[in-house]
Amino acid sequence: MIADPVNLHDWDCDNWNLVATVNQPITPVTCTCTTTRVPRFNPQLPVGLSYEYTANGSFKTVRIVGTPSVPQQTKTYSVGFKEYVSQLRIGIIGTPTYLSYGFDSMTQYVGVPIEPVPARSDAYLNEFTISPALPEGVNMDPATGTITGSFRNTTSNQVYTVTGRNTMGATTTTIKFVVRENSEMTTPGFIGCYWSGTTECRTPAFDYYYQNTAQFCQKEMKLSFTDTYAEGSGNTWPGLDERFRDYYTSYMYGYIQTVVEADYVFSMASDDASFLYIDSLETPVINRDGCRGSSTDTETVHLTPGRHLFVVKFLEVNGAATLSLLYASPEAGLDQHVLDSTNTKVGGRGPTFITYPLITGYANAELKVYTPERVSGDVERWEVNPPLPAGMTLDQHRGEIRGKPTAVYTGYHTITATGSNGSGVASTQIQIIISDKPLAGLRGQYYKVFDTELCMYTNLALTQMELKIVKLDSQINWPQTTSGVWEGLPTNFDTYFFAEWEGYLYFDEIGTWTIRMKCDDSCRLFGIEETLLIDDWTCHSTWAAKEGTIAVSAPGYYYYKIRYQQKESTKGFVMEWRSPTGQFEVIPAEKIFHLAPGMLSYEYEQAHYFQGVNIVENKPRLFSIESCNNYQISPALPNGLTLNVVSGAITGAPTAEQVLTQYTVTCTAPSGTVSATIRFDVFYELAPSGLSLYQNGSPVGANTIMLNPGAVMSEITVNGNKNGVSFSINPALPYGLSFNSATGSITGTPYESSEAKAYVVTARNNGGIMTMALTLGVNPCKGNGWTNSLVMLKMISGYGTITIQENGATAQCSLGSFDSNGNAVMSSCTATLTATALMAICMAPSSNAKINLSCSESDGCTVLASRPDGHKWPSHFTYVESHPPPYVDTWDFPASLTPLTSVSLSSDETTVFKAMPMNTITITPNGSYKEIIVEPSLGSDFTMDLENPKLDKLYLNGIIRTVYTITAKGDAGTASATLTVNFKNCGDDGKNGLLKCVLTTQSYGYEQGYTLKNQETGEVIASGSDFASYTEYTNTYCVPVGDYIALLTDSYGDGWSTGSFLKLYDQDNNLLQEFTIEAKYDRTATSYTGYFSVVSSSVTSIWRAMLDKEPTKGWNAIDFDDSTWMNTTSDVYYQNWSQNTIYFRYELNVTDSIKYPVVEYGIWYKDGIIIYLNGEEVCRRNMPSGTIEHSTMASATFVGYYQRVGSAPGYLLRDGKNVIAVEIHRHDSTSGEIQFSGYANALQGDCVSRVSGGTITESSFYNRPDYSAAQAWDGLETTEWIENGSPAWTVYSYNFDRMEWVNRFVLVSSSNAERDPKEFHLYGSRDGMNWEELVGEKSTALFSARKERKEYPILEMDAYSAFRFEMMDSVSGLNKLSMSVIDLMTCQLNYCVKDDVFPSVMLNATAAAECPEGMIGEMFRKCELVAERPQWSEVDMSHCKSTKQPLNKAYIDVVYYLTNVTMEMMESGLGVKMGMVIAEAAKVQTSVVQVWYLSLIHI
Repeated sequence: MIADPVNLHDWDCDNWNLVATVNQPITPVTCTCTTTRVPRFNPQLPVGLSYEYTANGSFKTVRIVGTPSVPQQTKTYSVGFKEYVSQLRIGIIGTPTYLSYGFDSMTQYVGVPIEPVPARSDAYLNEFTISPALPEGVNMDPATGTITGSFRNTTSNQVYTVTGRNTMGATTTTIKFVVRENSEMTTPGFIGCYWSGTTECRTPAFDYYYQNTAQFCQKEMKLSFTDTYAEGSGNTWPGLDERFRDYYTSYMYGYIQTVVEADYVFSMASDDASFLYIDSLETPVINRDGCRGSSTDTETVHLTPGRHLFVVKFLEVNGAATLSLLYASPEAGLDQHVLDSTNTKVGGRGPTFITYPLITGYANAELKVYTPERVSGDVERWEVNPPLPAGMTLDQHRGEIRGKPTAVYTGYHTITATGSNGSGVASTQIQIIISDKPLAGLRGQYYKVFDTELCMYTNLALTQMELKIVKLDSQINWPQTTSGVWEGLPTNFDTYFFAEWEGYLYFDEIGTWTIRMKCDDSCRLFGIEETLLIDDWTCHSTWAAKEGTIAVSAPGYYYYKIRYQQKESTKGFVMEWRSPTGQFEVIPAEKIFHLAPGMLSYEYEQAHYFQGVNIVENKPRLFSIESCNNYQISPALPNGLTLNVVSGAITGAPTAEQVLTQYTVTCTAPSGTVSATIRFDVFYELAPSGLSLYQNGSPVGANTIMLNPGAVMSEITVNGNKNGVSFSINPALPYGLSFNSATGSITGTPYESSEAKAYVVTARNNGGIMTMALTLGVNPCKGNGWTNSLVMLKMISGYGTITIQENGATAQCSLGSFDSNGNAVMSSCTATLTATALMAICMAPSSNAKINLSCSESDGCTVLASRPDGHKWPSHFTYVESHPPPYVDTWDFPASLTPLTSVSLSSDETTVFKAMPMNTITITPNGSYKEIIVEPSLGSDFTMDLENPKLDKLYLNGIIRTVYTITAKGDAGTASATLTVNFKNCGDDGKNGLLKCVLTTQSYGYEQGYTLKNQETGEVIASGSDFASYTEYTNTYCVPVGDYIALLTDSYGDGWSTGSFLKLYDQDNNLLQEFTIEAKYDRTATSYTGYFSVVSSSVTSIWRAMLDKEPTKGWNAIDFDDSTWMNTTSDVYYQNWSQNTIYFRYELNVTDSIKYPVVEYGIWYKDGIIIYLNGEEVCRRNMPSGTIEHSTMASATFVGYYQRVGSAPGYLLRDGKNVIAVEIHRHDSTSGEIQFSGYANALQGDCVSRVSGGTITESSFYNRPDYSAAQAWDGLETTEWIENGSPAWTVYSYNFDRMEWVNRFVLVSSSNAERDPKEFHLYGSRDGMNWEELVGEKSTALFSARKERKEYPILEMDAYSAFRFEMMDSVSGLNKLSMSVIDLMTCQLNYCVKDDVFPSVMLNATAAAECPEGMIGEMFRKCELVAERPQWSEVDMSHCKSTKQPLNKAYIDVVYYLTNVTMEMMESGLGVKMGMVIAEAAKVQTSVVQVWYLSLIHI
């Protein structure tokens, strides 16, 4: 059955196959269509070509014009929009330098149709020849070079030479085919390749798939795909990432196996378009072209026995993406079923056209992940030669290059990809450049978005937008604005654009940093491995901020990718950060760096210029080369622009318009010639004109405008066409006046006197500028025969009446009234002010004037006096205790500045707890001041309120303590005070703990409420209700340790909306509990009661210390007498280093020590350290191996001091007293004060999870953020990690050099059995580079149930800084894997720990080891339970025999391996019979043969 035809509409073009010549104008191509749609081209037209668009009602015309500047082979382009679309081809003749089929060798099979093998070139070629001739049945198209047909015989490594020509030259390449019997086509499945972007609603022609590189190819197992679509968060098909949700196309191919000659019925369903071809690509069997909903087409094909080529093309525009192919044959007795790996084989093109970008990075900085692309084929194995530089690795499964290069490097390497079942081999050469000199700025790419529904999509395809600008940005710092465009962008970038930046940020401090993104509309931050760190992709129309924390364990460069998109209305994007000891600030330009696109690049790689307007100087950047000279450019720059041959800078103003044109810049470096390409177009835009300034309806002209102090001015406006124009004014206006940069208007109340002066208002757009002159002044405060300074009195708080008095009577002044000569019009100087109201006083000079205040506010009134020049007097507070208002107060009128000699603070020392605001500190200068500065900076969040100076509700960051200097300045003097801020963790006293409450609301937030209270005392510590919907609320509290109750309420009774939660975290951001009220529609879900506990943070403990001498032997033992050692304090600073090693001991007392599986410790240090628990070494960092002496110095050092956490095995504990002993060895670079603090806690429980305080990375098969690897590491069975690829991996890396000792690994299966892996491995690493396998299992049925928990012992125990979990090969065969929980635990021992030569074994098991030297055989030791602890039994050496024979005797040792026998058979007589056989074979008596050891071998 054929589905209804889709309503596709063609454009009518006068040339469907344009062949142009480089640097020659084309004959314009005109296309027309009757449609309401505005057309576009996909992909972008070749460089140098553009299109003109005109519309006459619904009749649309596009005209392709221009001069191509870069040759290219023929490519397919779509013209139109959605269903109104056609395809044309464009090829550009130039001198050819490259021809390739993209592979080293390719396997084909006898007797089956060849899946076409196309050629690629760098120019249009129209004549191809091949030598020697292809065998009979195989053909090469002489016009395109594509090879088709069918091989009839096997061949081995046949090499052919192919030559391609055009009118400007020729080029050659070689290809090699290996032809095998089709019975050797054994790999089940077929190949699927995917391209991001589409040709609108018409499926691309075949050459689109041949000539454009796919973003991803993989082996498929089942031709039945669905994305379980929900726009914005829908899953992709198995194996695909976020690029393939909307606007993509795919090409699938393989071979169907048929057994019986018969008619076969194929049924294809899809949403959107799909095609099916069998054996021939000339005519489709099924054609479902066009954008459409899901439906099915059915066709019948007669097939003979054997293998048949099938090809499927698929197109997805938006909405759901589904595709399935079923087949049946009633004639052959074959029921309908999905085409899958049971009846398909991988064949056709193997891997071809492997490509990598230039690989650049910085020494000792993590590389971005470089992923290869290709045109076809599945890859079974990736290899590289020569090996990659130290620190870099090649993923053998996916070909990805990642790592942390350790040194500067430049070199070339060959990457080889081998296809499945030997389908072919392809290779490519890559260049790697690693530098130690980073380049400033982020590399930004700016796209104009065509799709007005951009907010629907989580990821935009190139089909939906067009690249316009590529440039370097020194910062991400565009505050919110309502008009105009960001500097350097085209005029139409006020709405609908997308930008992406990538590069490195340099973090110079160890600790937890916070990055904050403020944006309007949407923004995102990705880290290494495409890890989504901040997600604010909601297209909100408000200025919003989101934060993410970054654990920096060592200073250095860290890679990030940043995305922003703007729809309409207001826009803006600012990126800030906060260091561990600092406050929020815009990320400084000197901390921002980018990845170089080559050894030579330019600040503007692609630019948009304007005719007659000077361009921003475009300067070159050199990467990994010190110098370059003799700059040249080709083709020549247009008139008005020049290239400096010495500096390489491009400057000037282009004199004429031009389309986008590509230029190549070269220069001579010490290593040879290097080059870069730049592109730019030139547009004409009319500069602003016809604008003029108006006031009160009349032109300002040459008139001088004199304003009066304290009097509201009449607005000055700009008349004329202001579309697309922004304004500025110079010099700055007097105090009290404001200038609107969007409209050019001037408004306000002037307070500062100013002589009449000229001001220039500049109107600006991309076409140029226009200036308007204005003369303006402000009269002084004056009267008949006098002048004076204006004084402003402001009611800071309260309300009341202020009267200025002289000699007890009300004085005369002007409160904003002036005559035509600018003289003050005097009246009674009194006014009633409410809070924040201002009284501007102009009065004659007086030495005895007083301020009289009648305050009517019961809490009192605060009044501040100031002058227009910014000087302020200390505020005056009026309040009378035990007296009802009004409160009457009188003080001196500020006739002159008061000397400033000191600043007082309400407290000169305070304590700030982590994640909590500091106490308010009021600042009081004793005299007149103009500014108050705090150093170091309090960040971009803080602005000093000079009218009420204080430090209020600040969230300060720091370690140990910071001393702030607060300085008041002005013409009356300068004075300072210091504030010492001590930073502590809530709970350092062991009595309190930090609790962070995060409430997330969805719909009906106003129905939600909660109360948190202490279970023992009933004290309420937090509560809230009537919340806004779709909002997140975060509050932090320092509360007593103990058990607590969480009472959740819903006022309507239907529970909280899905996605609404109350989550509680500790100070390390570990989730304590998560609560919600499950939705019910019977109105019974009114409340929920949950329980949680608050525990103290790690307590800084008092240790015994030896800092100035070497302790006696045994200092780390439990019973060592340390009574003469000093005690540490709560401080971390001690005396200066006087010896290479210092020593510390901490006593830890426990009862029932078996209940404590792990001891956690944290030590503040940076050099070498060795830690002992009860005399057993449990940690060694930055120290050489072997014996350590008192004089031994550290072999390395961490970059800075930090409290580095680790753990020790609890089995070393004993009941009662235990001792943690620490020796710290100085590094040669360390001097000055000793720093130390530490804690140690024994953690109780059968098992204790050690998944906390770490960073999670994962394989880059991106799916949905709420199904990331973090959902497996969170320990919750209600969440899942779903990964769209195999092998899938995730790494849990502990932050801040932490090492953890774990002995149990836990997995919990997901909700879908089809996504269970068939194999997994767990690895541990101490450096993140070298990995040791700890656990692994391979089985077709790892799990037998959903949410099944499986635990695996880790018997060979050690401490690791990172753990890597890897799973592969799903049960279903699809490229989709999942896991609900991954956990690392330290548990009470149920096994015996490795002891000398005996490996660890489980309880009641027996370990075997080789007998000692001089003996042969094996000795044994059993793991037994003794006093509730696993302990080793005595060694059984009964099976050990001496290798020293008695006198006159000789030993002949014989070992036999027998199969298909049991130990019982051997012990019941078969062993004796074996001895008899040996005796007979050796011709000796049976009595001299001893069968002395029987062992069961597992094979």
